[in-house]
Amino acid sequence: MASQLNPLAAGNMTDDPRFNQRFGLQPATALPAFIPSQGVPSNAVGSDGDFAFRQDGTVAGHTVIYHKQAGAWVATAA
Repeated sequence: MASQLNPLAAGNMTDDPRFNQRFGLQPATALPAFIPSQGVPSNAVGSDGDFAFRQDGTVAGHTVIYHKQAGAWVATAA
């Protein structure tokens, strides 16, 4: 009941966009996951936008950090 009386205190958005904007209330957004990996991560793991840190990779080979894009893990330059 308290969230209906005071949406700001509860961090909830209201039906009034002016109220939401004034108090900086925004819809929830998903943050990327950071996944440890041995070898190249499986495409079945994670979601687009996630990062994987390969624990057995080499900096010289640029296979330490992966970013998931379009359902596949892509090595990024480290």
